[in-house]
Amino acid sequence: MNPLIPTAQITLPGEETPRTLRLTMRALATFDKLTGRNLLMESLEFRKLTFNDALALLWATMSHDPKAPSIDELGDMLPPSFAMIAFPVLIGLIGASFPQPEPGEAAAQSEGAAPAGPFSEAAPSGSDSGPLGVPS
Repeated sequence: MNPLIPTAQITLPGEETPRTLRLTMRALATFDKLTGRNLLMESLEFRKLTFNDALALLWATMSHDPKAPSIDELGDMLPPSFAMIAFPVLIGLIGASFPQPEPGEAAAQSEGAAPAGPFSEAAPSGSDSGPLGVPS
């Protein structure tokens, strides 16, 4: 299992064994497809999550498991009150996937400095580079 992928455990009503939720790129793409909302372009806050968001994200993060219920089965087995358990777990997964910068980093970013990261080095340019700045 990839240690960079945020995971959480949640026990569904009527079950004794917790399920593992994994927030992968596939889960994010599935959430986007189901809801039309892109987690990379907007921040989801607890008070802005809808029941549809919670169901879609919960199902998307457990869809890696071949024994996971379908989204319709999951929706039918969850009482509305389960949202109060699921929302904080889902928000925690999102927060672990998209950590907020430290105060010093936030100030540097607001001054126009690019954040350090695996893709922060300048791309090659010139006549020998392809359309994406990659040498051809």
